[in-house]
Amino acid sequence: MLFFFPTFPTIDRYNIPNNFAQPTMRNPLNATAFLLPVTVSLVLTVQTCVSAASGLDSLSWVSVGSGVNYARADSALGDDIFVGLGGWTVQQERANNWVTKLYSAKLHELGMRHLYSVSGPKKDDYCGREIGTLELARHLLLLLKSSPASSRIVVAAHSSGSYVAHALFQDLYDGASIDSTHLTDGKIIYFCLDGGIGAGGFGVEITQAMAIRLGHIYGVFAVVPAANLYSPNHDEMVELGGKFGSRSSSLLVDATGCGCSGKWCVHETLINQKPYDRTPVGVKDAYGNIDPEHPVATAYLDAITGLTKTPPQPH
Repeated sequence: MLFFFPTFPTIDRYNIPNNFAQPTMRNPLNATAFLLPVTVSLVLTVQTCVSAASGLDSLSWVSVGSGVNYARADSALGDDIFVGLGGWTVQQERANNWVTKLYSAKLHELGMRHLYSVSGPKKDDYCGREIGTLELARHLLLLLKSSPASSRIVVAAHSSGSYVAHALFQDLYDGASIDSTHLTDGKIIYFCLDGGIGAGGFGVEITQAMAIRLGHIYGVFAVVPAANLYSPNHDEMVELGGKFGSRSSSLLVDATGCGCSGKWCVHETLINQKPYDRTPVGVKDAYGNIDPEHPVATAYLDAITGLTKTPPQPH
């Protein structure tokens, strides 16, 4: 379920009132979306039952660069593109599993035929630049040239994987700048899943030069409302949502029912709705063990349905 907010007064900081810990909701395992008194653009309910579409492709992943795999899903209901970038130290096999589960649960119906899976960076600030984002960018451009029906590219990057996504945008627009013919302009919808902006010398920064060529940027974070428990990068995701005017917005996912008792567990609910390790310390294998009891997180993708794409800047 998706709610668009009315216009809010501008405030200088992210402020949660003291009485927020007792929101009104129904069954805590299947709560409806609710409005929060914060400056976020929309609120999404975590889907607690994900049914895979029947008769889907058995995806065959092939390498197109260091830490980058590609698969084509012939049964997809469209010809669009999805790029999933795993968080810190996520191995290729686990990243593939995440994107495969996403395809079964949501990407198939969204028409995502061309799928990229990207492993996580070795360091949390991605200082090694070891992922083949330039190869990914080149493959993406060749794909767009050969598949003119591909009109939308959805990029979802979790945690430190956001810095790998920003490196991809550098290769396209603001570094190597290989998209000189503007093939991707206005097509990329970017979901930064409790990741980072990259400012201050930590990580790869998302810049204005990138933003003006992207379709839209979402800073996504999660909350367990009854416990007033937020994912660890929620402040930065609110900041990202207001950073680029009409080209960016914040998006809040309700993680009710996840069972988490710590913020790093809530961090993983944007990958796995019911993480295995629900302690304050962290989560064990949120990517690799996605099953009916621990379903893949898809709620943020509901924002695509109501999105009015921002036109690219003239060039």
